[in-house]
Amino acid sequence: MNSKERIMGAVSFREHDRVPVMALGRQVLMKMEGVGYTRNSLCDTEAVIRTEINGWKRFGYDVVSSKIYYPLEEDIFGACIQESPDGFPSVCPPHVVNTPPDLDKIRGESLLTHKHILAERAVVERLVREVGGEVPVLGYCQGPLRLAGQLRGLEPIMIDMIENKGFLHALLKKTTDVSYFRAYSAIQGGATLLFIGEPVASGNLISPALYEEFGLPYHQELIRRIKEHAGVAIILHICGDTSRMIPELCRSGADILHVEKVSLKDAKAKAAGRVCLMGNIDPVNIMLKGSVQQVREAALDCLSEMKDYPAYILGPGCGLPGETPPENIHALIEAAHL
Repeated sequence: MNSKERIMGAVSFREHDRVPVMALGRQVLMKMEGVGYTRNSLCDTEAVIRTEINGWKRFGYDVVSSKIYYPLEEDIFGACIQESPDGFPSVCPPHVVNTPPDLDKIRGESLLTHKHILAERAVVERLVREVGGEVPVLGYCQGPLRLAGQLRGLEPIMIDMIENKGFLHALLKKTTDVSYFRAYSAIQGGATLLFIGEPVASGNLISPALYEEFGLPYHQELIRRIKEHAGVAIILHICGDTSRMIPELCRSGADILHVEKVSLKDAKAKAAGRVCLMGNIDPVNIMLKGSVQQVREAALDCLSEMKDYPAYILGPGCGLPGETPPENIHALIEAAHL
């Protein structure tokens, strides 16, 4: 059984040979390949492809990622981008969306012909050609809340949830459209998995009630539109403790919930066979700071807890820090083979 069959077996609750493993470790791989954090390096499609394929061959996990780790949509819509020699670029003030007329700047369909999105689609297409017969190629889009926070600022959208709801809903309609077109581009390139990154919906930031008002409807709409394209499985990633939100997240339409800082026992009880679960190993305290033995024990604990739940993907609860020891990644992968 190859990685594509293994992942899709887990997603669909079908029998598969072992638990699949997914590790979002682009920063680790970049360090190994000598790729820097400048815009030119991050947007270099050949470097992205080389980094992902070499990482897959070295570690043997079950997914390769096509994501270009640069604020693509934010740059397209005129945001201020701040680079750092030690990490991925970030968006800084002044923000793009401050008043209702600013919403006219946010046009989702414009992504399809922009060089940034065309470059990322080229990465998808090459990965599909070179390894897509064996391993799923992961496409990416930002979650609507995350993109809203990038374009308007995190603190302003948190205030909007209480004081300016109509404006925030109007912005989220726009960002949902943008997210869809980035996802659509990846799907057209041949991606068979789609990762929605939505850290702003974290249970550490908003309540289940606020998620149901400002997160869930837009996730449902985005995922409904993506699923119009057959053969794509969708991962919804939300950082932090989402324990209280699992029932609502299961209503999003996602095929896989990527969880962090939750009880897997509790999560699988609440998921009740409706979705595949992925995670939940601590990327910092275990993967970065822990020993090989601690990583192995954490992985085996997850596997033991989920042995009666056929739809599970082993992995960290979020992206791996760049200084994560390679031997810890090997230990994670090896645990799935024990």
